[in-house]
Amino acid sequence: MKRHLTAPSSREIPSPPACSTRSRPSAIAKIGAVAPIAWFGRNRAEAPLRRSDWPGLACVVVAGGIVAPVLLMLGLERVSGIAGSLLLNLEGPFTLIVGVFVLMAAAMWLLYRAIKGWLELEERRPMYS
Repeated sequence: MKRHLTAPSSREIPSPPACSTRSRPSAIAKIGAVAPIAWFGRNRAEAPLRRSDWPGLACVVVAGGIVAPVLLMLGLERVSGIAGSLLLNLEGPFTLIVGVFVLMAAAMWLLYRAIKGWLELEERRPMYS
């Protein structure tokens, strides 16, 4: 039996004035946790996995689920508690910085290709016709 996720009604989510000062963070956390999940599967058709997708998926699972945690634990064994704590706390910001640089590189490459294509079109067009 399939169940479809629906958006929460206004009765299910408490409004902020109805929450006391102590329960407001928990109510906001519940709203934040429920709202995206409720809308996630709505009117969306997903492409099925093809046979050619399995090797890439297997590599991602092995790298992210097996190799990375093992390497993390081996690395944390070799550093002091302060350095390990600092590295774990800075993992998120460093990942964000790497992602920004990767996106900027991709955007610059697309911009380069667009300008190069535009210049090639300009070269082929006669100046006065």
